[in-house]
Amino acid sequence: MATRLLEYKTGMSDPPQALQSYPWIPTGVLIDSAVIKARPGIVGAIHVRKSGNSTTVKLWDSSTTDTTGDVEVSRISVPDNGKEYLLFPLPGIECVKGIYVEIEAGKDPEVIVYYK
Repeated sequence: MATRLLEYKTGMSDPPQALQSYPWIPTGVLIDSAVIKARPGIVGAIHVRKSGNSTTVKLWDSSTTDTTGDVEVSRISVPDNGKEYLLFPLPGIECVKGIYVEIEAGKDPEVIVYYK
């Protein structure tokens, strides 16, 4: 999945103010697991909506779908009640390798991740 942040050409070697000055970018609605960004970034919010069946969404500090040795930085478990859940880890969760969202297969939640 391509990311629009690549056009900004910022990296973790840039001053923190450079990355903070850019607006949060939404992924759009995700229904499957995806690498959102294959380089360092910051997650500002996760929005999960589920209409049935409980589900779990995990956020990993990983630049690939192989999470062996990587750090799980956030987990949202949504019960079977049809409500929306928002997680705003302000001022943000820093991921030094990349941003990978793991969506439980076969549960069909709608997930939007806001990142830089």
